Amino acid sequence: MSENNSSISTREAAEISGFSARHIQGMIKKGKLSAIRTEGGNYLIDKSEFYRVFPDAHTKRSQANSDNDSTRTVLEMEVQHLKEMLAEKNKQNEFLHKQLETATVEKTMLLETLSSNQKLLEHSGKGKRKRFLGIF
Repeated sequence: MSENNSSISTREAAEISGFSARHIQGMIKKGKLSAIRTEGGNYLIDKSEFYRVFPDAHTKRSQANSDNDSTRTVLEMEVQHLKEMLAEKNKQNEFLHKQLETATVEKTMLLETLSSNQKLLEHSGKGKRKRFLGIF
């Protein structure tokens, strides 16, 4: 299982939670656990979704990983997960900032077009005064 990914497979979810892979798949089919399906037909579960449904899985996960890496604590894994979430939110923030800049430029261009059209209408209306008794 890779800590760098933001999603886990049903098999990994089963190992962490202590349930069978079939039980995890059943939860997905019943709508109790959200997941996406890959082109190969496997389910991928977002880590935040998994920990929402299995909040005590951090302790089970640390027990399962204690054989491989005894120095990592549950707190370190949570920090890593939060860093991943923060990086994703920063990407979303940059995207929204670019959209806001684009909308501002478009708004400015529309206001300039409206202003120039208004000036054209005002200018074209000045030359058409009615003559009163041939004086004006």
